Amino acid sequence: MSSHENFFSSPTCGALTVLTDHYYNPACQHTLSQHIGTVFLGTPHPTFGQKNQWLRLSFILQTSSNKYAKALLAQAEIEAAIIANISLKFEQAGIEERIISVFETKPTKLSDGLFKSRKEILVDHVLAETRSKNEKIISSDSDHYNIAKIEEGTLLMSELINMINLSPVDRTLPSTANLNINLRVDDDNIWESTATDAEETLNQINTASPAIPTGGAIDVAKNYVNESISALTDLTKITTPRACLPCYLLQPFSQNPDFYGRSEVLEAIERILNPPDQSFAHMTTNSLRSVTLCGFGGIGKTQIALQYAFSSIRRGTYDAIFWVHADGKDKLANSFNEIAIQLKLIEAAETTDPVIVRNVVMEWLSKPSKAPVSELDSDRTSNDQALAKWLMIFDNADTPELLRDLWPVSGNGSVLVTSRDPQSVAYLHSTMNIDLLPFNGLEASRLVQKLALMDETTPEDEEASIVLCDRLGGYPLALVLISTIMLRKSLTIQEALELYDNEALSLDLYNAQISNPYDRYTNTLSSVWTSKDFDETTLFLLDILSLLDPDAIYESILQGEKSPDCPPALEAMQENYIDVRKELVRSSLVKRNTREKLLTIHRVVQDNILKRMSTNRRDSIFTYTVKMLLQAWKQDPEEKFTHLKGLWDISKRVSPHVNRLMRIYKSGKEAWNLSIEAQIDFARLLQKSGWYRYEIGHNKSCKPFFMLALQLCEQNATNDESKTLLADILFCLASSSGRQIKAQEALHFATRHFDVRMQIERKKEHLGRHAGLAYTELGRALLLNNRLEEAIQYNRDGKAILVELEQFKAGKYWPDFAIIQEAIALNGLNRGEEAIPGLQASIAFREKRYGPNDTESFKLGYFLQILGNIYSKKGNGEEAGKLYQRALSNYRATVGDHFYRTSQVCVKLAEHHARELQVEAANIYFDQALKNFKLHGFTKPELIRTMYRKAKFLENIENYDSAAQLMGETLVLYKELVPSHVAFEINDLNDELLDIIVPVWGR
Repeated sequence: MSSHENFFSSPTCGALTVLTDHYYNPACQHTLSQHIGTVFLGTPHPTFGQKNQWLRLSFILQTSSNKYAKALLAQAEIEAAIIANISLKFEQAGIEERIISVFETKPTKLSDGLFKSRKEILVDHVLAETRSKNEKIISSDSDHYNIAKIEEGTLLMSELINMINLSPVDRTLPSTANLNINLRVDDDNIWESTATDAEETLNQINTASPAIPTGGAIDVAKNYVNESISALTDLTKITTPRACLPCYLLQPFSQNPDFYGRSEVLEAIERILNPPDQSFAHMTTNSLRSVTLCGFGGIGKTQIALQYAFSSIRRGTYDAIFWVHADGKDKLANSFNEIAIQLKLIEAAETTDPVIVRNVVMEWLSKPSKAPVSELDSDRTSNDQALAKWLMIFDNADTPELLRDLWPVSGNGSVLVTSRDPQSVAYLHSTMNIDLLPFNGLEASRLVQKLALMDETTPEDEEASIVLCDRLGGYPLALVLISTIMLRKSLTIQEALELYDNEALSLDLYNAQISNPYDRYTNTLSSVWTSKDFDETTLFLLDILSLLDPDAIYESILQGEKSPDCPPALEAMQENYIDVRKELVRSSLVKRNTREKLLTIHRVVQDNILKRMSTNRRDSIFTYTVKMLLQAWKQDPEEKFTHLKGLWDISKRVSPHVNRLMRIYKSGKEAWNLSIEAQIDFARLLQKSGWYRYEIGHNKSCKPFFMLALQLCEQNATNDESKTLLADILFCLASSSGRQIKAQEALHFATRHFDVRMQIERKKEHLGRHAGLAYTELGRALLLNNRLEEAIQYNRDGKAILVELEQFKAGKYWPDFAIIQEAIALNGLNRGEEAIPGLQASIAFREKRYGPNDTESFKLGYFLQILGNIYSKKGNGEEAGKLYQRALSNYRATVGDHFYRTSQVCVKLAEHHARELQVEAANIYFDQALKNFKLHGFTKPELIRTMYRKAKFLENIENYDSAAQLMGETLVLYKELVPSHVAFEINDLNDELLDIIVPVWGR
């Protein structure tokens, strides 16, 4: 067997854990890519559908003399669930390497105590099967003690030899029949996919640097320039970064000083997530521990999770605690962004791509190093003391399938989930699930007395308290609300009972007909507080809050700034905001985070408010809410497409509310009757939110916002103002399609945008900036469709308009993209020298305005990159290398290491160093580019071409084995991308052919 190939054999779950545990670790990709197969020797593969088999796991533990295994017997059921969860992940991974699963046919002797024993077959055919695609199940004429003995002449030995002998054939002749490689990543669904295609490919394509060759090639490799490599310091880091610890992310919550009861639940959570037996804890370091709290909204799930988190911080149980808002893809992405930033795993500029952020965080969770691995010796790496202990809390995980890609298989951590969905337990396969029940009469009575500050009570009070709490069903949220009413109105418990009975009387008949327990509960809340409790202005704010995202409502949005077109009702609320807020906080309907200056509101309260609204009231409040959000999202109309990061802070605060408004609008059971003005305002809000998503790299999640905005605007574009908005939306759609390399779609929207925009602009005395952008955007779409001559002309026409602007003449504006796109087209036609003066002038403009180390945006890097492409094509490699190095520095400082243009520059630098025969530098840049191209679905053509060029480089340095393997994998991907070339062979691939599939700006 070649020294470059590996197979795993295991009589335990060890191999299974190895394969899953290091999935996100790029340092292990080389090892995994050399993996030819696995042999499971009597390895149990329990599933949740066969719980009757779980008892066998405890029998297996009985065969061990290991003291830790004995200690685990007491927790066998918990461990069975953990192993079943790992088994499920193993099945979902879609592993396609050969697997041999061996089961026993002879019973194993088990001790039942002094002088007692029995015999059992521990791992039979059913328990051994992994359900993998290329699995072969064979029997062994042995018991569990002797199953690892592999003897000559046996079926197992024959199959093992066959696996090894077939391996070189598999690697030399890859085919689409046995490789499931598809790098098209759907960014819009990234938080609900089982496993991204890009990640699957990480296990199938070896991009690690090869060993330095021997013979003549090693002399070539010695032409290594230390000065060049000094710039690669950060690129060579393939270890998990040092995390900033301790790290406790619980925003926007603070600890509840009035938390009451639930001690048994908290103890159960602690018992599972942080076992008191340290020997047991040590044994389960790599076993994820999890608890799911289920129950109605308002029953206390979030408060219990918060109490556990804050008490854990006080005890120092965890090095890191992460609160993840799990009620939507956007919120999951934002939470993981925040984790990555606060842990300092990546720079803030890199947090714009949800795929990258997720992978970085998941990698750290699987191996939560307190220091980079390179700083740890081998002993400490395997020692738990070098690993951080973390807790992740998924709150409001009512759609548990969103957590599939975010659920670590292993790691030194624990997961706590809160969910209304009782089926989430079965889906997530938690170690333990806890169904929360309402408080019993006595517990509920004590809570009300505590919250209502009833220090002394009579027997009559006690009785009335229990009766009242029974009427409320013991639901914590209802108990809190009735207690605050008692305080606000200075009611005794008996008066509160009478008041409740009067308010609830009108609901009794209705409630009696409700079979759904949750509906009964929300109607119970309806009887606790009524509209009569508040004045009109307070109710107005409460109604607005019901339409906003409940987790972070910043007060700066609610208070707003004075505006001449502000509706009177909204203006009255904003002028009296402090008094209105005080009433709602006192009523416990909302909570205020004084440090962050934001409000939160319970989802059940929101549901209750929305149920109360008439259709007319809903439409009116929706209109006011849209106005308020637009008021908060002030922006210079001339700066709406300028990629300024300064606008991102307010966009980040407003955008979640727009997302909720869109969901409410789409799910409205009653027809909407919004005015034309309100529909146009909503379309404008959707366009802004979609553009923000586009700017931060959420390339597909922005499209639903643009499409709904387009629908609303097309129906109502009756004047120049609304037609201007229509043009803006079409511009956004053209840009979004262009970034995703959807050539025809981009051209369709760019053409429509040009027509609508120019109808408006031609009415003006002078054509403005947006007229110039109409030309350049159409030029970009033509460029994408390889209509280069037309692209040059449209970009030149757009530039001619833009240079006549007063801002340009005053030195405050530059037609960046008109110049860049014209240069790309010229270079594509081998006329790059015509573009050099414009690019040099552009670089000089930015250096004069922003300094030589301009990091105001990525535009400087783009100019340098295209200029480098032109010099490279002209044969001036030395000058091109300098330009690429500067471009890389700018990209890394502005958009981060994982931006697709950063990867394009890495390819150019790899080729530059390859020409200079600087082997290590070339390998580093090639590998960095390949790693990043796999993360973006739209860069699959560039991935294929980069793989091809690295393979040719490996041939040049005489690393023929690695070159052949990489070239074979390149051919597989190429055939998938270009099905008409399915008959192609490796020798048919060449640079010219692969240049055709790459967009002209990536060549």
